[in-house]
Amino acid sequence: MATNDYGLHSSVTAILTQLGWSTLEQRRENQRLTTMYKAVHGLVAVPTTQLIPADSLRTRSNRNF
Repeated sequence: MATNDYGLHSSVTAILTQLGWSTLEQRRENQRLTTMYKAVHGLVAVPTTQLIPADSLRTRSNRNF
């Protein structure tokens, strides 16, 4: 709608790039980081007592399976 391009073979990626818009994945990551920042700095009512520091041994990339 924003570009008035309704073609069957139009590339969504190309249209996003043309418009300078972020992808859904980028917007979601930005929202997660913003929410974490607000929680840590007491800007939202989210309890942080259960949060633990990141540990490189507990990442998904270090699993054996």
